[in-house]
Amino acid sequence: MDNKASKEISRRDAIKILGAAIGAVALANIPSKWNTPELAAGVLPAHAQTSVGAHTLTPGPDEPAANFCFPLNSTVTITPPTPGILMRYVITTSPGVIITSPAALTGTVPTDGSGIASLDVMVDTFAFKVDDTVTVTWTFDNPTDGSGSGAQVFTSVGGGC
Repeated sequence: MDNKASKEISRRDAIKILGAAIGAVALANIPSKWNTPELAAGVLPAHAQTSVGAHTLTPGPDEPAANFCFPLNSTVTITPPTPGILMRYVITTSPGVIITSPAALTGTVPTDGSGIASLDVMVDTFAFKVDDTVTVTWTFDNPTDGSGSGAQVFTSVGGGC
């Protein structure tokens, strides 16, 4: 009979041997020289492309013959219509044009039940001339609500009131 002594390996020794083997395999697969990572570009699936923003916006039409003696009403409509979406406005003007209302040249206005946000802009009745412009640019205050921007341009047909 063959009576060879068998040696049992403890759990601790087995883990050490396994760790050494994994380390050896990992070291064998490390490249000798690192390469610059490659950038891969692709097309997103349809559901990912449309999930960026749920709405689009359309500013009101430009007014090439606006009367700055009265409030200029700037609007933006979002699709699909949703109430309570905050729309950010930024007002810019020709040099010398003074806006008396709203108090801030940038701010937010919520959409109504029809998906429309509206802003009345008042111009100082003596601080404008022919062909001066007031531009109201609209964007979504929260980018997750929608994407895009649009501007509505009002052009004065006269000077002073």
